Amino acid sequence: LAQSVPAWPDILLTAPARPGAAVSPRKFFKALPSPVQALWEAFEDRHRRFKGAAAAGEPETQRSEKNRFLALLDQDLEQAVPRYAPPTLKAYRGVWLRLAHMALEEGAAIFAVGDVLTLDRCARLLAQTEEAQIARALQNGEAHMQKNSSLASKVTAMIAIARATESDPMLVDALLIMRAAVDPMVERMVLDPKTGQPKSVYNKSRSRTGPRHRRVIDQFQCEGADAVKSAFFRLPDKLMAPLMPRIRTGAVLSRSEQVDAIVAVTCRILTECPMRRANLAGSLRISGDRQTLFLPTAKRRPARLHVPAVETKTERTDVVAEFSPETTELLRLFVDCVRPQLAQRLGADAGNCWLFPGEGLSPRSGWCFSTTLKARAEKVAGIKINPHAFRHVVGLLVLQEDPAQLPLVSSLLGHASLRTTSDWYAEVPQQQAHEAYLTKLS
Repeated sequence: LAQSVPAWPDILLTAPARPGAAVSPRKFFKALPSPVQALWEAFEDRHRRFKGAAAAGEPETQRSEKNRFLALLDQDLEQAVPRYAPPTLKAYRGVWLRLAHMALEEGAAIFAVGDVLTLDRCARLLAQTEEAQIARALQNGEAHMQKNSSLASKVTAMIAIARATESDPMLVDALLIMRAAVDPMVERMVLDPKTGQPKSVYNKSRSRTGPRHRRVIDQFQCEGADAVKSAFFRLPDKLMAPLMPRIRTGAVLSRSEQVDAIVAVTCRILTECPMRRANLAGSLRISGDRQTLFLPTAKRRPARLHVPAVETKTERTDVVAEFSPETTELLRLFVDCVRPQLAQRLGADAGNCWLFPGEGLSPRSGWCFSTTLKARAEKVAGIKINPHAFRHVVGLLVLQEDPAQLPLVSSLLGHASLRTTSDWYAEVPQQQAHEAYLTKLS
């Protein structure tokens, strides 16, 4: 319609169809020449094979302190296979794709994964990312942070690929300096006396929570925090209340009603098991050999979740949870009554194993979880929240009740170490201690 009717308003288009919208990573990858695609696929395949061998009991290999690269077992798959690969290799593919397209536009030849990396291309990609951030900030009426974790993660991906493909050490050093310029946690750069290479000095006293998630957390610490907490916990019930009579009578739900059911189930899951969005979108399987979510066949039994460590960000611990009776009942109702209608509307295959199905055999995208949850939470409950912010809120609420429960929060959120949890939430126990001190003074 937008192409055939010039007056058609952009605002009515779904986000992927709006002019200038981001291209799907899958389509972006398919636009590359087949030999270039094969280079990255071989790179990923070797990494997956290594992880499978490591899980089977192979000796642990040396990991980089900062990027935790996994050493590959051998190097006989052509000359393009690298020595090291990061655990989050798939997350870095988007950065590599854009660099590869830049290289092809320049007419450069790509014979190995590392050939796309040049300092000029990396700097241009970073500048493009920052321009998009500034445009978004202006559109939302917010201040742009010149140093932010999104920019830092982009450069981290570049460093990871450079090290994994054994690129020029001078390029790695230049990228380290580039990351220090955009990383909000870096205080300054120094030369390591042992290696003679650039080394970042981090400001450990600074909170790692960015301004966007800080605004979410502030809702639960402001003067009317009790009302916000009440709205937060009552959101699933408020969304499901008008749907229950229609679901029980077998009525066909509208698209918006199906979305409300998805948001209600999502909120319940994230409140009791605050997993990352990537696991919410890509780890909740209710059937098949790799099933992770198990619904009880008998009453009074809880629904269980078991996501293997290899599917998590840190790849160190499994995500294991038993859900409350209320959440178990909601999950059963969703799977039995709502999911079939949702699968039919989206064109999901009969063999689709995901709790939240998408088209064909694919799951619902993480982007859809974020947009629908944010919109419905603000409209129905008047709170601003997104899937990842549930992790911050759950950690905050636990520590507000008992500041000594930092290890519990670390385990609940699946952090790699207690230090990570402390970096994010140290200010909460400090604040509670200060309030207790003021109470004693009065």
